[in-house]
Amino acid sequence: MFKNILIPLDGTKLAESVLPLVEYLAGKSGSKITLIHIIEHNAPSEIHGEHHLSLPDEATRYLNGLKNRLPASLEIDCHVHSIEVGKVAPSISEHAIEFNCDLIIMCAHGHKRIEQKIFGSISQQVINYGRVPVLVTDPKAVMRDDYFTNKRILVPLDGNEEHERGLYFAKIFARLTGSTLYLLMVVYTYEVLPGTKATTSRFIPGTTSYLLDLEEENAEKYIGNLTNTVRQEGYDVMFEVRRGDPVKIIVQTSQRIGADMIVMGTHGRVGSDAFWSGSITARIFDNTNIPLLLAPI
Repeated sequence: MFKNILIPLDGTKLAESVLPLVEYLAGKSGSKITLIHIIEHNAPSEIHGEHHLSLPDEATRYLNGLKNRLPASLEIDCHVHSIEVGKVAPSISEHAIEFNCDLIIMCAHGHKRIEQKIFGSISQQVINYGRVPVLVTDPKAVMRDDYFTNKRILVPLDGNEEHERGLYFAKIFARLTGSTLYLLMVVYTYEVLPGTKATTSRFIPGTTSYLLDLEEENAEKYIGNLTNTVRQEGYDVMFEVRRGDPVKIIVQTSQRIGADMIVMGTHGRVGSDAFWSGSITARIFDNTNIPLLLAPI
């Protein structure tokens, strides 16, 4: 279970949009909540059309005000890092470690392009710098009353044990909320192979198609065995293997099964062929409005 959830805030309503979700999770887990604001060097006076907190005293008053708005039953700490920093993301990661936080919750807000919103911006940088999972939310979606019911969690996998890091955290949420785990593996089709794989496949199309079919068979065995193991641990779990473009399949599956969260292990790299790299994960978030939990590998 989560023991301490870190909530970075900048004074905007967008950043505050995560608070109902935080309240829900803290109420379920009994975890402490740590509200934090980092004083940024040469910070802009406004951010997203709202006043940007730039003075320690006003940031302290702001965080205490938010604390008083949350239920008194919750354990809440407030912290303002008053020494100006040039980069906010590494400071957030350092504080997560210092305060023994095991989850960071942030909303995705920033520029219009989603790659700039979270991947290449603060949320993804926090993933890159730290070892703490980050739950990224859509600020518009979380304002709905029914936003977070968490009855089904989608967990994309690829057969690499390293990437089962996402499943580890998905099981924590499933235990916390009584959710069903839905394990998904996506095997490329010949037509949608990425990067160098696509180039190579043009020279050996028959061999490539055969290898992809073999990969599908191995995926069925892998995810079937993993599902049995997870089921024996006491979880309600389902699985599926699909063929096609991973991003499209993951998004379509999340919609079809009514997923309330997608959980993925990520290296936080941009430009990698792996579909849990930064750039591909950004495309998934760009096409869904449910929370995306990124677990650093």
